[in-house]
Amino acid sequence: MTLASQLATRVRSALRRAEHSAKTSGTAAEWRSARDAWIDTLHPSHAGVIDSDAVLALIGFLSECVPSASSRLTEAQWDDAVSRLVPELLYARSSSSTQ
Repeated sequence: MTLASQLATRVRSALRRAEHSAKTSGTAAEWRSARDAWIDTLHPSHAGVIDSDAVLALIGFLSECVPSASSRLTEAQWDDAVSRLVPELLYARSSSSTQ
């Protein structure tokens, strides 16, 4: 499936403002590697092509993140930003499965 370029850009932006949570399993280095892989997957050179099932994994990944100190977001603001992305990601996933 292909995510709309605006949505892919907004998700990449959120990922850049994210940080590894102490509650998340794995090391910070493993988390950074996974985050960078998501950013690469959603890069315009890949045209936002993502497996439909990977969308659920992306939502889970975003949900486990916290805002980075440099983002200047509170955890509530981070949760709100992720909560705004989730319905759009789910809609993209569901619309691709009906085509």
